[in-house]
Amino acid sequence: MNESSKDKIKLEFYGGKITSLIPVIIFIASMIYVNLIVGSMDWQSSAAICCTGLAIGSLLCKKQGDYWKVVLGGMADPGGMYVCIMLFLVSIFAYIIRYCNLTSGFVWLGDTLGVTGGAFVVFAFIATAAVSSATGSSFAAMFTAFPVLYPAGVLLNCQPAILAGAIYCGAHFGDNLAPVSDTTILSATTQHYRGSSKTAEIPACVATRCKYCIVAGIIA
Repeated sequence: MNESSKDKIKLEFYGGKITSLIPVIIFIASMIYVNLIVGSMDWQSSAAICCTGLAIGSLLCKKQGDYWKVVLGGMADPGGMYVCIMLFLVSIFAYIIRYCNLTSGFVWLGDTLGVTGGAFVVFAFIATAAVSSATGSSFAAMFTAFPVLYPAGVLLNCQPAILAGAIYCGAHFGDNLAPVSDTTILSATTQHYRGSSKTAEIPACVATRCKYCIVAGIIA
């Protein structure tokens, strides 16, 4: 879908703009329930919840044809496709390193260099931040880092809760600074200049949030 055709589409929902938030609220509430309460964080449940939210949104939209045109336009967006491809490749990479027994390698390296305890926690934060910055996904970084860095860190005398927090913080730190991140792309493409339909530039958004992310990263 080209830009001119997308600009002509205006989605209207039964009940107004408040109703358009219902699918988003359902998605967020479901993700919190599945990930935090049930404790089953996986791609299958996330995809099912996302599809359910999209289906509910179509039922609330007055023009379902236009709604699905916008959905397909988002799927065909180059930025979104790049993120999907990166998630696919990172999931493959995560499985490879998981079955290569890298945990024992990290334990040996950390013990040899004396990187144990708090020092390894700092290393885990930096390593996870690097992965999430490169892939643009906090989930991909956590799925890659937790199976390798977490057990290695526990064996190297790291405090388990602090180590888990460092990996989690590093994943979101890199995600907020990555130009290919879904967070960055969404925050940029949903903002417009005053008096213009032009969306904000992704590099400018990264530069603007950089100073805030760095402060948060130092605190973490």
